Amino acid sequence: MKSILLLVALYSFFVYSQSWNYTGMWENAGPNDKPDSPTNISAAGVGPAEFVRIFKNNPNYLLAGSLSGGLFISEDGGDSWLNAGSDSWDYSGCGWADFHPENKDILFAYSNNADNNGKPGKMGVKGGILRTKDGGISWEMIAGGTEFGTSKIAVYGFRFLPSNPNVLFILSEAGLFYTKDCLAEKVSWIKYDGLNGSIYDMDFIEDVAYVSSLKQNKWSIHRFDFTSQKQETIPQIESLSDEKRSITFEPLNEKLIVLIDYTKLGDELWEYNPSDTAFNQLKSGVQVNFGSGHTFAVNPHNKSEIIIGNSISLKRYAYPSMKEIKLGGGYHVDVEFVNYHPSDTNKIYIACHGGIYLSEDKGAKWISKSNGLGIAEVMGLDVSESDPNQLVIGCFHDGSTVYADYNKTEIIFGER
Repeated sequence: MKSILLLVALYSFFVYSQSWNYTGMWENAGPNDKPDSPTNISAAGVGPAEFVRIFKNNPNYLLAGSLSGGLFISEDGGDSWLNAGSDSWDYSGCGWADFHPENKDILFAYSNNADNNGKPGKMGVKGGILRTKDGGISWEMIAGGTEFGTSKIAVYGFRFLPSNPNVLFILSEAGLFYTKDCLAEKVSWIKYDGLNGSIYDMDFIEDVAYVSSLKQNKWSIHRFDFTSQKQETIPQIESLSDEKRSITFEPLNEKLIVLIDYTKLGDELWEYNPSDTAFNQLKSGVQVNFGSGHTFAVNPHNKSEIIIGNSISLKRYAYPSMKEIKLGGGYHVDVEFVNYHPSDTNKIYIACHGGIYLSEDKGAKWISKSNGLGIAEVMGLDVSESDPNQLVIGCFHDGSTVYADYNKTEIIFGER
């Protein structure tokens, strides 16, 4: 009986379903703002981008990732994008990715199972750390639940040791892991036992690392020398309120600029000087609502400038006075990531819920760089009752789209 029902179902499917013709094109049904629209920016865009990474030795090479939409690569500074191979992953969502510092064709990526409200999701049984040595043509899994002890964790990022870029660190909810040779045929992983809990951020001043961690609802910043294995904790952080959502930081000369994103209180920017252990507040009431602390960068070309994601926009400040410097608009709201161009002092990239944007004049004006960035998140779908060849989908942050008739002769919405 079950076999008969199955045959009937298959027959009905092939008789009444639309034909397997993939040449039809998608057409926008509204809102009609394009991603480069100078007005109504919050209604435009191609979907949420989580980060944008730059290969420092050749800044034309960029990586952009989406928690649901995958990983994309650009070879022309963001003028065009191609999928970097994430369509072949078991989980196409990409919570983090980066170039090997010495080779643009060697990429590392974190494949996550699902979005976690704007943060990387759990790796799940089929996600983990992937590596390609041919620019995304083929990928291999180099770390998963077995290496981390559990698949029920999220990965927050990768870092390379400045003095030896083959040493790769993995920041995860299960602790800090590293390999001494990320290019090895079979990568071996070591858990750094000196740091427990969830490792959220990591940065270096020379080979001295600073790490933010969360353990038993308590945030800390640790300072350790990877070579000597000497480690200490910055006590001033732990004396602050425990109601913190994240702690991120950026090195500035020999100091550390610390962004504390509180759960309820006004967010704050602090300065830590390792030479005399001074810990001073630079700015209060920063209001970081997006980017989980990663909408925060120090200008590498001008150490007296800091950019911070402030609510749904960006703010630029003069250091150390923290006087606001005018920053132009014209970019999509909900900024998730900020990255300065490594060699051009005029250029700034941001990843936001409208894709990737670039300023070529120090933030005065912004232009969309999302051509080919296929990260739209489909929130709903329906099929026309009168013509099953016509589909309509609604997308997150990029309007609605209609599937045109195959001959492209029928007007579906509005006027041509």
